[in-house]
Amino acid sequence: MGENGVMFAGETARGWGSVGPKPYGLEKVEWTGKVPFEIQEIVAQPDGFILRFTHPVDPLSAENPANYSVAGFTYKYHSTYGSAPVNRLSCPIRRVEVSADRRSVRIGAICLREGYVHEIKALGVRSAGEGEGLVHPVAYYTLNEIPEGERLIPVETREPEFCVPLVPPSAMQSTKKHPTEAPADWKRRDGERALVLGTRPGMKFDQEELVVTAGETIQFVFRNSDDMLHNVVIWCPGTGQAVGAAAMAMGIDGPANNYVPESDDVLYHTALTQPESTERIFFTAPEQPGDYDYICSFPGHAGIMKGILRVRAR
Repeated sequence: MGENGVMFAGETARGWGSVGPKPYGLEKVEWTGKVPFEIQEIVAQPDGFILRFTHPVDPLSAENPANYSVAGFTYKYHSTYGSAPVNRLSCPIRRVEVSADRRSVRIGAICLREGYVHEIKALGVRSAGEGEGLVHPVAYYTLNEIPEGERLIPVETREPEFCVPLVPPSAMQSTKKHPTEAPADWKRRDGERALVLGTRPGMKFDQEELVVTAGETIQFVFRNSDDMLHNVVIWCPGTGQAVGAAAMAMGIDGPANNYVPESDDVLYHTALTQPESTERIFFTAPEQPGDYDYICSFPGHAGIMKGILRVRAR
């Protein structure tokens, strides 16, 4: 801490990607006197949560259940580094109440589970007056115990019927952009060229450039020898980092979709590959020569785990 409430924060990119090109930095943080519009606090209820805000909310946006979503998940406890969210369930919202002072909102939802992390989104909520959106509209609450007290919504006898997984298993199957089988019309079933991409310590691919010929059929093998989850996503030229940011914003929907957002800029991708595992996809190289980005779109990895698929003219 410096004089007059100024705070200094040291930065390092050790083990993670930094936004800028330097591996370290020093930030000077100075209070502007303006309180941002944020979720200040979350309080568990018998059938949902109370969200308290730093500023009064616009009642029309705050009382609309469509502007919120709640989902629960947990993690695997194992010896390998990290875990994707597992046992994911949506928690349908049944009722929303805005307090008289408009500083808090109570959300009534079903399918809450003790011992699970709950992702709470308030994407459509606006502040009163200026109509600002929340700076951080996504929050996480570990519900260790569901408290007793007065309920906002009645107990639903059919609740188990509504408590279903957020994403169907079909999301992991072979698709146009995740082609795990060679097309039947290929002259060579294993492709005209085989590309093998691996990992190395420090969240990096073992090759920063792969070269193919336009229109060539490719068998692409990704070997994840690291101790954390990775994928490989091939994008249109110059779009890798922007879509990588979109992947980070997917929240707990990310793993079931391989952290690949819906985008026309996505050409092909592997599945989210476990440590010491191999993934194989088959695709035809773009007809347009150029440098195509490939990145790992797992949150926080795209900044340094990247490379170029160089497509040369025939």
